[in-house]
Amino acid sequence: MTDHEIVVVANDLQIPFHDIRAVNLFLKFVKDIQPDKVILAGDVLDFYELSDFSRDPLTPASFDTEIEQTRTFLLDLRQKCKKAKIEFLEGNHEFRLKTYLFKNSSRLAGSKIFRDAINVPQLLKLSELNIEYIPVQVGTGRWASVYTKVGDLYVGHFNAVKSWGGMTAKGLVDKL
Repeated sequence: MTDHEIVVVANDLQIPFHDIRAVNLFLKFVKDIQPDKVILAGDVLDFYELSDFSRDPLTPASFDTEIEQTRTFLLDLRQKCKKAKIEFLEGNHEFRLKTYLFKNSSRLAGSKIFRDAINVPQLLKLSELNIEYIPVQVGTGRWASVYTKVGDLYVGHFNAVKSWGGMTAKGLVDKL
């Protein structure tokens, strides 16, 4: 028995705009080291079609493609580290689904039944893969920092940025 756990963190893949070579290296890495835990710290998907930013209509990304490619990545991840606990944190890109629903169908977005059916864990079938989804706190209404802890270390997708990176980290530590 060891007194430590191996934790691997990945974030900002932004599938389908991910670097395939980098993702394949990541998958090879987790297969080789067999971590105890994998934390997907947000923005695994891009949700390009749901973005408020200008979108190039010639971009070959589609909602279905994003879901299918992300699902393939998650299946591969689970296959390569069968025993690892996997946590998937909601990033601001995943939150685009909720934002889209809030803006375009606030009545349906307010329905618990609808929100339980149309959400990232359901779209990606995370329960089938034994992947825990950690969302923004319900009732927030906008994207906010999401994090988990590894010992005393906070790992997350944060919504704070300061002009000097060290001050961002210090501000988050002071807040948390």
